[in-house]
Amino acid sequence: MTDQHGLDQQLESFREVRRNAEASVLPLATSVDGRRFSFQASLYGLELQAGGYVVLESNGSLRLGQVLTLELDRQLGTELSLPTDAGGAPAARTQVEIRYARGEGTIIEGDTAPFHDALVRPATAEEMRAWLRRTARPDAKLRLGELALVAGVPCLADASGFDGHTFL
Repeated sequence: MTDQHGLDQQLESFREVRRNAEASVLPLATSVDGRRFSFQASLYGLELQAGGYVVLESNGSLRLGQVLTLELDRQLGTELSLPTDAGGAPAARTQVEIRYARGEGTIIEGDTAPFHDALVRPATAEEMRAWLRRTARPDAKLRLGELALVAGVPCLADASGFDGHTFL
């Protein structure tokens, strides 16, 4: 029973270290052309969604973007030794697979210069409303509802693009 208890403790230690490593993956984005970006983020507390809007913060510059893809990725190769026995020798060594979210997006507003390691966070409803006000055309708008991933922000269609045949 002692061997099983020791194995259970090692396994729980391994899981805790892996959880901590996965939770510490920073939400960072990089763009080599200033129009598209790729990013990584922790799976723990993941707020980014495919189709969702994000703010990219780098060197005091804010860019607005939209997430196009989001998927699970893995990084293998981190070696872990858990735990040490009373003599100080490692009791177990293993390779750790770190799981995280990875995706791509497009810049919809902001500086078009390349960037690296910009912090990524979901855009707030107020940031989205402000963007819609800045980019709105003076034409009449047809309210279609709300943006699916930003509650409280209206989804508006430019009514000038419709003609009589649209509604027949």
